[in-house]
Amino acid sequence: MTKYRILGIFLCAMLCVGFLPAKAFAQENSQEVGTKEEFISALEDASITTIHITASMDLTGTGVQEVSGRTIDLGGNTIYADNFTLIFQGTDFTIKNGTFDAKGGSYALFVGDSGTTDNVLIEGVTMNGGINIYNATNVILRDVDITGMQYYAIWCDEHGQATVESGNFKTNGVAVLGLTPSDTDSSLQIKGGNFVTNGKPLVLEADDKAWGDPVISGGKFDVQVDAAYCAPGYSLVQNEDGSYGVCGHTNTEVRNRVEATCTETGYTGDTYCKDCGKLLSGGTEIPAAGHTLSEHAAWMGDDVSHWHVCASCGVKLDEGAHISDNGVVTVQASETEAGVKTYSCTICGQVLKTEAIPMTGNADLGTAPTEPNETETPKTGESTDMTWYRLLMVIFGSAAAAMGVAMRIENKKQRQK
Repeated sequence: MTKYRILGIFLCAMLCVGFLPAKAFAQENSQEVGTKEEFISALEDASITTIHITASMDLTGTGVQEVSGRTIDLGGNTIYADNFTLIFQGTDFTIKNGTFDAKGGSYALFVGDSGTTDNVLIEGVTMNGGINIYNATNVILRDVDITGMQYYAIWCDEHGQATVESGNFKTNGVAVLGLTPSDTDSSLQIKGGNFVTNGKPLVLEADDKAWGDPVISGGKFDVQVDAAYCAPGYSLVQNEDGSYGVCGHTNTEVRNRVEATCTETGYTGDTYCKDCGKLLSGGTEIPAAGHTLSEHAAWMGDDVSHWHVCASCGVKLDEGAHISDNGVVTVQASETEAGVKTYSCTICGQVLKTEAIPMTGNADLGTAPTEPNETETPKTGESTDMTWYRLLMVIFGSAAAAMGVAMRIENKKQRQK
C-alpha cells in the first residue's frame, strides 16, 4: 500500500505542476557589464534576459538596439550618449535605476525607431535632457526625473504614445511637454507627476502647426492648466499651496438637503466634490408631501366635534366636519324611563356624545288637566265621602269577625284541658 500512496502523491504533484505557468520554471539569465563592448556583447546574446550595468559608460554611437524581453538595470550608474546615437526599440522591455545624460544635447533617451516598439517601462530613471518617444506605444514613465534642455522634457513624436504615472518634469528649453500634430497619432496621458515650467509654457504652443494636446487626469502643475487638456469628467482645481491640479470628482457628497414636510417644500441638496470642494451640480425643489389622512380607527374627537389627524405630522384636519347634526334616537322614552339620543361621526360611526330624552309620564311632564264633558254631571265630594265610610265599615266588620273566630278557638282549647 505504501508504494501506491507514494505513486498517488507523485501523480498529484505532477498534476499540480502542470497547472503552473511556464514562467515559474524560466530562470533569469543575467549578465553584468562594465564597458561599452560588454554591453553590446550582452545585447547580442539573445539568451541574456537581464543586463546589470556595473559602471557608468559612454554609449555614443551604439546605434539602434533591439531589447525585446530584456531588463536593463543601470545599477545607479550613468549612460552618456549624444543625440540620436543610442536608441532602444522592441517589445516588453524595462529600463530602470540610473541616469541618462544627453551630454548637453536635446534628448538623453530615445525610445522607438522604425521597428515595432510596444509595452515599455521606464522606471526610477533620471534624465539630463528629455525623452524622445517615436513610433512606440504603451510607454510608461514611472518615478522618473526629467529636465528638458533645448526643447522638452517629454516629446511624443509621430506615433509616440506615452503615459506619465509619477515623477518630476521641468524644462530649460521650449516647453515642458510637446506632441506632434494630432493627425500623426501621437498621444500623452498624464495621470500623475509634478510639472515645473520655469517660465516656459507647459505645453508646446501653436504656431503654424496644430500641435497635439496632452490628456490630463492627475498631476501637480505650477501654472494654470488649460481646460482643454483636462480628461473627460475632470476639471481644473487650485491647491492650497497655489499650485494647480485636476480632479475627477469621483468622491462626492450632498449638502444643504432639506426634507419636504406636509406643508413645506424641500430641496434635494447640492452635490459637491469631497476632494476639491467644487460645486458640481445644484439640487431641485421637493414638492410638499401633503397631509396623509389617518385611518378611521385612529381618528380623534370630543363631545362637540370630530376630525382627521395627519398620519405624518399629527395636525388636526377638517375639525367638526363629520359630526351628525340631529342625532339618532337609540332608546325610546317611556312614562317611567328616559330615552337616549346619540350623535356619531357620519363617516366612521364613532359615538361622539349622547343626550337624554325626558320620560313621557304626566307627573314628570306636567300634563294639563282635561276639560269636563258638558253632558256629564259634575262630581261632588259627597260620593267620595260615602265611599270612605263604606270602606271603614267593611274593615271594622272583618276585624270583629276575626276576633270572634279567635275567641271560639281559645274557649275550645280551655274545655279540652
